[in-house]
Amino acid sequence: MSAVSTIGVTAFSLAGRELAKVFVPRDVSVRMLVEALGATAGISWDAWQLTWKGEALEDWSLQPFISDTELSSVELQVVLKPQPMQLEPEHEHAVELLEALKEPYDGLRGLSFALGSLRQLSLGAKDDDRCFKDCRGDESSGVMSEPQMNALSRAVLDRRLQCTVLCLRGVLRPMGMMARVVDRQDSADLVSLLSHMPQLTSLDLSGNRLGYTTTCIEALSTAMPKLHKLTYLNLSCNGFFSFHGGSGVLPPHVSALFVSLLALTAMEVLDLSLNDKAFVRDFCKEKEELGSSYMPRLLKELPSLKKLLFAANDAGLSTVAALEASRQPGCEIDYGLGDHVAEALSAIQEPWEEGTFRLPLLDLEPVQRSRPVRTAYYWHLGCGLSAVEEELRRRVVSVDVSGSKLGRSWPGLVERVLPHFPALCELNLQKTQVAVDFIMALHLPAFASLRKIDLAGCGLCQFTSLGDDGPPIAKAFLFWSESLTDLDLSQNFISEYGDFSPGHLEENLPPLVRGLKRLKRLALRDNDIGGVPDERTRSLILDAFNFEAGSLEELDLQRNLLESPEWDELVDRLQAKVPHVSLGRGKGKGGGDKGGGGDKGGGKPKGGKQRYA
Repeated sequence: MSAVSTIGVTAFSLAGRELAKVFVPRDVSVRMLVEALGATAGISWDAWQLTWKGEALEDWSLQPFISDTELSSVELQVVLKPQPMQLEPEHEHAVELLEALKEPYDGLRGLSFALGSLRQLSLGAKDDDRCFKDCRGDESSGVMSEPQMNALSRAVLDRRLQCTVLCLRGVLRPMGMMARVVDRQDSADLVSLLSHMPQLTSLDLSGNRLGYTTTCIEALSTAMPKLHKLTYLNLSCNGFFSFHGGSGVLPPHVSALFVSLLALTAMEVLDLSLNDKAFVRDFCKEKEELGSSYMPRLLKELPSLKKLLFAANDAGLSTVAALEASRQPGCEIDYGLGDHVAEALSAIQEPWEEGTFRLPLLDLEPVQRSRPVRTAYYWHLGCGLSAVEEELRRRVVSVDVSGSKLGRSWPGLVERVLPHFPALCELNLQKTQVAVDFIMALHLPAFASLRKIDLAGCGLCQFTSLGDDGPPIAKAFLFWSESLTDLDLSQNFISEYGDFSPGHLEENLPPLVRGLKRLKRLALRDNDIGGVPDERTRSLILDAFNFEAGSLEELDLQRNLLESPEWDELVDRLQAKVPHVSLGRGKGKGGGDKGGGGDKGGGKPKGGKQRYA
């Protein structure tokens, strides 16, 4: 009988189901055999483990049939080995996988089998997607359609998807932070499938704005305790600390969500970055309670926690203080500070003449500047300054924090940083949007010698009421009645609606000038004073400037509306009692002088060379 040159090979599953049948050369190797079987069945070749006559064919180079020349067919038993896979969102198979999820699982098709063997699944937005630059509802490139989300949910429910690492970043349709949304089906579907995945050890839900949907947060707090194997959880960029629907309050059930995280005792890394980008000056109590109460509990009660990522959140001083006090040995809190604190300390210690110190962080691009938690920056900078020699710190006579909103970080600046400069006599707070409570917080012996305060563009009157308690703005500065010589209140008597507030000017200006006994320069640029007002406004303006000049030598009224003839009498009266009165339009807001007297608001401090670290 002549030798058979080919042989038929049939592969059966453990349950006796035929998976594939091929005809191959008799001298076929195990490697070539599994490739042929895999191509026929649509299953990756390296998933096959073959057994013949009770022995596993583990040697890929083995030619098991070459010696038996009479053999025409064989039956092999097959065990399909799970193969870990990583499908990135840009990978072409990611779309195919989602299509395969819609089909009944038959155990044969490559992607259907791959789904069952997946240990890591990554879908959604990339790292550089716009949805991770802010939490206010920018578009995401990774949004899953409703059929795709339904398919994924079905795969989880029928236990086809058993991965332990799941990344669904920015897969939900974006929505604006101010939208009032109570329920969303896509977020409900996402949270529902998590309840059926207790095997997860790593979960990334970043960029999905889950904090903007009331019922979603409640459902998430119910689902979290079921994921008790989690060692990594990323909830960044979900708006959990942002105000819900423009209501000025936090999303409902956020506190319950943070309590539910206490059940994740295996947690090693928790990412809560970029959950609050709303820099505001009010409505702070709820955020502070959440930050100073519930967050520290996570640090104290999660025994395995090694790292908490908390960058790009507008935390208050009590929150940072509570987090620092609760941090356990071996646990790191990442505030996004990087080398910023070290750079500031290095700048302080470099040789330079006494003058102005500007925090290096403030000169970065807005995106880079917003990532560090500003209060934590001040906290750790203060710790570092305490170790710097007093002689070096005494060279700082002026601190410049202008150009960036302080938000809720200002107590950190006042309490942790500024007291370390014993020779401080000037503060530049332009456009920081600080309120009167900031000025009141400076009523400490460490700041009693301040000579110059620049508050241009802060809008002090916007959060200051007119009432029976006296002039709040004027009262805030009377602490420096014997020291303050230069005060810039440009663009501070503009209401929150963008128009001139004559009532605040009339109430505060006379007692301010009268009370600051050494005041030499007062700037009131860009306040829209003048124009063609009604009789009441005109009367308030006239009353506001009806003061005794005292020590005042320069009154800067540039870029107001006092150049028309009807204001000539007022201007003449002011020029008669103040040596230098500056009028004119200048170069626009923030520009130079055009009308005499000069604009000295941004000049070099008299103490010496100006310093920009």
